Amino acid sequence: AGLEIKHINFYSSSLSVKDPDTGNVRDREFIFDKSWNIIPALEVYVDTRDNSNYPTTGALFKGEYKVVLPQTQESDLETNGSMLSTSTFLYNRIDYSMPLSEKWAWTNKLNGSVRIGNFNSSGFSYLFGGYNNNLSNNIYSFFGYPLFGIVSTNDGGFLKYVTRLQYEAVTDVYVSAYANYLVVSEGKDQWYETWVPQYTGYALSVGYDSKIGPVELTADYSPETGRMGLIFNLGFWF
Repeated sequence: AGLEIKHINFYSSSLSVKDPDTGNVRDREFIFDKSWNIIPALEVYVDTRDNSNYPTTGALFKGEYKVVLPQTQESDLETNGSMLSTSTFLYNRIDYSMPLSEKWAWTNKLNGSVRIGNFNSSGFSYLFGGYNNNLSNNIYSFFGYPLFGIVSTNDGGFLKYVTRLQYEAVTDVYVSAYANYLVVSEGKDQWYETWVPQYTGYALSVGYDSKIGPVELTADYSPETGRMGLIFNLGFWF
């Protein structure tokens, strides 16, 4: 349990701001979200995996409960909900790894989140893409799409599934194949109204489990966009 104080200053210098009364362009940045928020939080974390980077056995469970209490907020976006209303976020992650043989292992991951409340804030939108995680800002990795390549347009929630087949070629050197699938709330549609993935992506990775964390080279692809990318990762994620 804890208390988080978050200041968001999300703006663009390339977008113009018009005065609603005169229609003249104002000489300042376009503000998506400028706010101060107090966030009480509760977290449950259980990890029995034998290796956090390249697990072969064990499970992980992480659950979070956060209540966003906005204190001040400014935005140039037109919104339908209250800028200062309270919103609740529920988040969970479940990983399970099992050995298939001495060299092979299979891992399945399920991530999900639900937002309750009519709180309009670009700083708390669900963002997906790339090979990174910043859970404090609702940013999640997703193979096949670039960073921020997928944005939830109503922030109602999401469900993401990742499966990984892993082979240890030599000691601490692994070859992994990934497939990830995403269902996310968009427009008037909520993620729980359909179980058909809207976004899919696949990846093939070679990695070394070093003392400073995984050193990886990953190629990813998405059939929806036809995009192929190359990702290099060095060291632990913080």
